[in-house]
Amino acid sequence: MRSWLFGMGLGLAGVLISSLLVWWLASSDTSFSQRWLTLALMVPLGGVYLGWDRAQKAEAVTPQGINPRIIRTSYVIQGALLAALTQYLTFVIASSIWHADVIDPAQAGFLYQLFHPDSLPSLSDTRSGGSSTESGWVEMVLVGVFVGTVMTFYMTRKQKQ
Repeated sequence: MRSWLFGMGLGLAGVLISSLLVWWLASSDTSFSQRWLTLALMVPLGGVYLGWDRAQKAEAVTPQGINPRIIRTSYVIQGALLAALTQYLTFVIASSIWHADVIDPAQAGFLYQLFHPDSLPSLSDTRSGGSSTESGWVEMVLVGVFVGTVMTFYMTRKQKQ
């Protein structure tokens, strides 16, 4: 349990670091693709992995008799939730900065935007062929859940020896 809380603490610190990094990047440059924002979720997943690694080392010293699948599943869920939270915050931050000129001044506060993401415009990305894709907050959160689940599942697999 301590290792799980350790991973959660590091993961939440990763969410904060990722959010600050996205805020800095979005404030300084509007020309990069919104797909790069998905990379921000790797920082919290690193924290989850460090918690998992700590749990594995503790289990090697003192086996607890808890089913390893349940432990692994709890870390995968933790990774998925933190990745979804990171993607949500990434959307709110980037959309509010990149579309500040079209947002109603009454809806310009960060807390308002955090609790009312539908008031923010979608993030759009134009490809070299001229086609455009848009991502709303729901799509970003779903990408976070999917990528967080897959990456955490991959990182917590049993290592071949």
